[in-house]
Amino acid sequence: MYRAAKGLIETDLGEEMVLLNPLNSQMYSLNRTGRIVWQNLADPRRAEQELTRSYGLAPGQAEADIQRVLEQLLSRNLIEDV
Repeated sequence: MYRAAKGLIETDLGEEMVLLNPLNSQMYSLNRTGRIVWQNLADPRRAEQELTRSYGLAPGQAEADIQRVLEQLLSRNLIEDV
């Protein structure tokens, strides 16, 4: 289970999500898949369900995509483990 890093500013633009880390003034843009993962940080299974429904992905593919997004978010200190 994950949560957004403290102090992070987020803006939902519908199809994408923009994140700003005020500590380093870096801005990040999440595509539709990243946005779905972001909105379901506390429950990755729900993100998997939404990705399989929205894109017709096999559950294993959705899980792999979610893991890749989570790893990228973690490496940029945008989320933290709870």
